[in-house]
Amino acid sequence: MDQQQLHDDLLRLQAELREVSTLDERDREALERLASEIEALLEKQRHHPRELAPEYAGLRDQLRENVAALEASYPQLTLLMRNIIDSLAYLGI
Repeated sequence: MDQQQLHDDLLRLQAELREVSTLDERDREALERLASEIEALLEKQRHHPRELAPEYAGLRDQLRENVAALEASYPQLTLLMRNIIDSLAYLGI
């Protein structure tokens, strides 16, 4: 696992989040915030790839919370979230 794999997984997660259509308002808002944060991280990663550990740690925590809430209804989405959590752990974040 490396930074490129993490970047690719974030792009896939971002795309999956755009595809989800059947959520209650609370989950929709949480996922929209998550998608926005992913977009911001991807932009920062382009310019400063080695300076994002604190931001990734916050993202990891949010992903863990969302995985628990969405696991039964959105298995593909939660699989991507788990992959990103594992990538962050592998990178020491």
